[in-house]
Amino acid sequence: MKKIILIVATILLTVACSKDENEPKNPTVNNEPFTFLKVGNEWEYGNYHNYTHNGEFELSDTYTIELVPSENDYFKLKRIPEISPYTWWNMDANAWYEGAGGYGSGIKLPKNCYVGLKFNEWELGYSEVVSVSETVIVPAGIFKNCIKIKVPNYGKGEYHWYHKNYGLIMLELENLMYKLHSTNF
Repeated sequence: MKKIILIVATILLTVACSKDENEPKNPTVNNEPFTFLKVGNEWEYGNYHNYTHNGEFELSDTYTIELVPSENDYFKLKRIPEISPYTWWNMDANAWYEGAGGYGSGIKLPKNCYVGLKFNEWELGYSEVVSVSETVIVPAGIFKNCIKIKVPNYGKGEYHWYHKNYGLIMLELENLMYKLHSTNF
């Protein structure tokens, strides 16, 4: 009887401590649904420039983006102050997209991100998820478990940080950064 108990205990420990072969190699962040995509939501961003190219960014101005109603289940972005025509956001079972109608659509953020995931964003090439656990500090606060994406930008890389509950938190180019200052939700 003691042998049977010892064998059963050994088998249970072996099964409990063994790695699941079906476990994904990279952790996946379930960043769905995009709850921040609601009419009336607003984001205020600051534009930061590195005018002297010394690595120090200075706040140059701020702007607000508001989601306003649109037809065809798209969200229309209203930028205040307005400097360009409206753009649109939409989503489906796979991703959050930017663009609509004759402009085409590019993926802003796929659902269920993992490190190494590549996806096509417009005609610039493939963006790649480089982290799913970034902590980002911006004027709006501290955001943990952000998704960091490397985006091709005409040969120069840029990085975007997204949070599953707030959308874009920060964007960094060579001498320009956008940082989230506040939201109304």
